[in-house]
Amino acid sequence: MSSSEAGGGHRRGGGRQALIEALVRVAARERLTQVTTRSVAAEAGVTHGLVRHHFGTLEAMIEEALAWAAAEAVIGSGLRAEGGDLAALASDLAVLIDEDPEHAAFQLEVILEARHREGLRERVQENYDAYHDVVAGSLARLGLPYDLDLARLVFAALNGLVINQLIFGRPEETERGLHWLRRLLEHERVEPSPDRA
Repeated sequence: MSSSEAGGGHRRGGGRQALIEALVRVAARERLTQVTTRSVAAEAGVTHGLVRHHFGTLEAMIEEALAWAAAEAVIGSGLRAEGGDLAALASDLAVLIDEDPEHAAFQLEVILEARHREGLRERVQENYDAYHDVVAGSLARLGLPYDLDLARLVFAALNGLVINQLIFGRPEETERGLHWLRRLLEHERVEPSPDRA
């Protein structure tokens, strides 16, 4: 369930969290390059000065929103798999993107903008490192080696599925991609290669 569904609609107000959620919505709808502190304030229904009061700069608010959106994605997608069942890995990914695409769209906007802004690129790299660590931990709990290279590969596949679903819809294709990814991982779990033994 998304935060907006839990509250019966988009929350309006001036708390930090409400402003972060407003930023995510505006960036997902209008592109990150079009976001201003004024557009976020208007979305949240507060004064422009309140955005500055809470965050100081738009850059600081984007960085905080990026960390929040990533944490929400880990929880909502099933990326942090528990137990030994590979079906648990990213079990809710297609549903999450289908029901609440704004978080993923926002993260994609930030990633694309990070190509041109070094400070933002560093934050995106930190975000990716955190995702890779979560995936590596999940794979280890699922009986695969704790291997950051493998985790990067798995995350790249998951990220590609997210982008495809954001652009084209079709969550059923995401589910089929997840099925094949899990089958490949199951093979690695059963028959590890000699250099991983």
